[in-house]
Amino acid sequence: MGACFGGTVSVFQTAAKRTAFALLCTLVVSQARAEDDPYANIHTVAIVSALGDGIQLKQEGDFIGSTAPDYVFHTGLDLDGFIIERIRDAVAVRFTVVEPAIDPALLQNFPLPVDAQRRLLPPTPSSTPDAVIIVHVADLELRSPPPFISMSNLYSGISMTKTTGLFGGHSILMSAQFEVTVINTRTGATIESGTGLLPPQGVFGNRLSVPEPCSDAIWPADPHSPSAAEARRINADLMAVIAMSLPNALRVARLVSAWNDTWLTSWEGQPLLCHEND
Repeated sequence: MGACFGGTVSVFQTAAKRTAFALLCTLVVSQARAEDDPYANIHTVAIVSALGDGIQLKQEGDFIGSTAPDYVFHTGLDLDGFIIERIRDAVAVRFTVVEPAIDPALLQNFPLPVDAQRRLLPPTPSSTPDAVIIVHVADLELRSPPPFISMSNLYSGISMTKTTGLFGGHSILMSAQFEVTVINTRTGATIESGTGLLPPQGVFGNRLSVPEPCSDAIWPADPHSPSAAEARRINADLMAVIAMSLPNALRVARLVSAWNDTWLTSWEGQPLLCHEND
């Protein structure tokens, strides 16, 4: 089996032997890949997204922690539909995608205990997929490192936060915290999962889920009722964040093989106002 692992095959081997040898190599490599592939026995999948269309507008009132009321801006983007189509396109070469029959109410407190996850789909063996890919809200807590004043900020789901600084001024951060979790419908166990990560950034080129800093122009004059132009700006940056980070969540969950390393600068002709962390 030398040629499989970098050796050579004698030129005196017959064509039949060379063919048999090549087939054996292919079987060995395929078996090794199958043993390393968590989806080796998964052939059909359903896809569900439970992020919703609302973006939290969070306005901190002062440095010591009191906050102004939060507002939820309903984007009207059908964000879940966009996410499902992106995932469907990404995994279609690997799995047969079937329509899910999941009660969205079951995903309110996801992730769930294994027994509950096993009951996500109704017991109809003829149509139940082997696995279900679920996109759900995740949480990110950022803490200030010592010796600075102890502070922590929690980002959950889709949000845009206007944060007041210690010496005045403010910063605006766009955040899309979500996770892709793949559930084995026969056992209820999680096969793999991956958090949405932005393309490489900073000196070390790390892929992070940290919020993006935005320019002041993205914050609506009245968070209760953004104008049409303000809504377009918010929606463009939100869609771009999802489009950039979703492929990397799929990569971490081992559903696809490629990372997304591209930062977008516009979305459907709308220049973006949130950008890479320096």
